Amino acid sequence: MSEENITPEERQKARLNAPQYLTELRDLGLSFERISVSMGEVLGGADPSVTSIKRWKAGKNLPSIAFSFALATVYKKEKGNE
Repeated sequence: MSEENITPEERQKARLNAPQYLTELRDLGLSFERISVSMGEVLGGADPSVTSIKRWKAGKNLPSIAFSFALATVYKKEKGNE
C-alpha cells in the first residue's frame, strides 16, 4: 500500500468526482495507461483496466472503494507535483 494518508472523506470525494479527477490527471499529461499503472502501484499490482477508467471518466460507473483510494492517492500525488 502507499504511504499517502488518504482520509475516508478524500476517498469518497475521489469516488464521486472521478470524472473531474481523471480529466485533471489527463490535463497534466497522464495517459489512461499511466493512470492505471499508477493506481496499480498504490494497490500492489491490482490495477484497473483502461476501459474501466474510461467508463469512470465518462460518468458511466463509479470506481470501487479500493480503486477510489488509489485514484485519490494518484490525484493527490500528481497535483502536488504541479
